[in-house]
Amino acid sequence: MTDKQTAAHLRQWVTERHDTFSWPTDGCGDDQHITFVHHRNDNWHPTLNSDGDAYEPDITIQWLEFVLAYADTLDAPHQTAL
Repeated sequence: MTDKQTAAHLRQWVTERHDTFSWPTDGCGDDQHITFVHHRNDNWHPTLNSDGDAYEPDITIQWLEFVLAYADTLDAPHQTAL
């Protein structure tokens, strides 16, 4: 899939119910999936509870917002070096 197609897929994905282990980039192709996984590994820092050992109840909302923000980066014009 192209970046634009993947962005549209992710925006649709967040509106649907999924299994716990479902990846938002399932079905987008290996390149898009690996790129998303690298982005997730570098940038996904969910909020911990006050004990610091468990996630807040809104972890799903945080995840969906993260996925949508990533979709926005795919739609943004890519900068090229001069």
